[in-house]
Amino acid sequence: QLVQAPFTELKVDRAFVGTLLVDSDCRSVVSASIKLAHELGMSVVAEGIESENVWNILEYLQCDEAQGYWIAKPMPGSEIIGWWEGWSSQTAADDDAHPELPFQEQAAG
Repeated sequence: QLVQAPFTELKVDRAFVGTLLVDSDCRSVVSASIKLAHELGMSVVAEGIESENVWNILEYLQCDEAQGYWIAKPMPGSEIIGWWEGWSSQTAADDDAHPELPFQEQAAG
């Protein structure tokens, strides 16, 4: 029935996202969820991103969208344009940087 369900996106709960750095089982669940959603033609939203390291892992895993306090805290609608301009310029400057992903060392070891 999952294949026939009219879903367009899958949200990955913060309980999995928040422990990506320390729990390989949660990292596997997130990775498999992203792959499955993409195979079914869905986009993926990760909830609860609270650090750049988690952001980098989700980017590596090809997560489509993200939300969490590291990106932005809740704000009035009137502040969104200013936040977006700052965020866009910051991420554009970081596009050339390729930080080490925290789990690469663990996987190699």
